[in-house]
Amino acid sequence: MKKLIEEAKKENISEIELSATKDGEKLYKKLGFKESEYTEMNILL
Repeated sequence: MKKLIEEAKKENISEIELSATKDGEKLYKKLGFKESEYTEMNILL
């Protein structure tokens, strides 16, 4: 996931959205993802 975020930043992608399981939420929050109005979680790059 860290590699995906790095590559997205290089490509000037401004946001990644995902649907996380309850087990995955802690991992994604550690990477900077936050709960979103439109999807379960997102990160602004």
